[in-house]
Amino acid sequence: MALETIEDIIRALQEHPEWREPLLNALLTDQYRQMPSRIDRIEEALMRLAEQTAETDRRLRELAEQNERRFQELAEYQKASDRRIDQLTERIEALVERVTEMHYDLSILKGVALEDYYRNHATSILGKFFKRMRVVEAGIYLDSLDDQRPLSREDWDELRLVDMLSTGRHRETGEEYLMVWEISWTVDDNDVQRALARAERLRQWDIRTVAVVAGKGITGSAHELAQQRGVLVVLDGVPQDGSGLIR
Repeated sequence: MALETIEDIIRALQEHPEWREPLLNALLTDQYRQMPSRIDRIEEALMRLAEQTAETDRRLRELAEQNERRFQELAEYQKASDRRIDQLTERIEALVERVTEMHYDLSILKGVALEDYYRNHATSILGKFFKRMRVVEAGIYLDSLDDQRPLSREDWDELRLVDMLSTGRHRETGEEYLMVWEISWTVDDNDVQRALARAERLRQWDIRTVAVVAGKGITGSAHELAQQRGVLVVLDGVPQDGSGLIR
């Protein structure tokens, strides 16, 4: 059989399929002959890579789901923490309010107790300097002043707030004095000024008055003001020099 053209070769190969592999071995180099096995290995590697990619995707999905659950748990924990903080804040605010109320109530009780102390002990505290000392009820005293000369509404509203009034005759001069008391746990400038203002207001009725401030302590500025303005200072039941009536 003469093989003169490509067509003859193709026809011969079709008639004799067993010639194909020897012909390929003769025509192709070793590199090309190894290509099928290489392709098989590449396909196997790609399959392994695909499997690994699928496994990686599965693990990533699991990790994403775990993270999502953790985020949800964290969000719930944060909400619960916020609720607890809000509840705690409300309790603290209520406690602060209660403590403030108690502090205010305690301040009132301390003030009332201090006023009672001076009301009960004024005669013994100042008795060495004033004889026939007595504490007078403000309403009754103002009523007697009103009989002498009517008090204005302003006078009455201001003088009814005085903490205590007492009268006594000075042992050295024999002059009668009305003592106008302002009583505070810690005496400050306002207490001194109120005592002075009320004592001055009462002088409209030709009364010798002396402003008195009394307490457990006194601020530095209030003490200086009292000395400058002649206010009698009584601290913790002990009279201090201030008005010039105590020596």
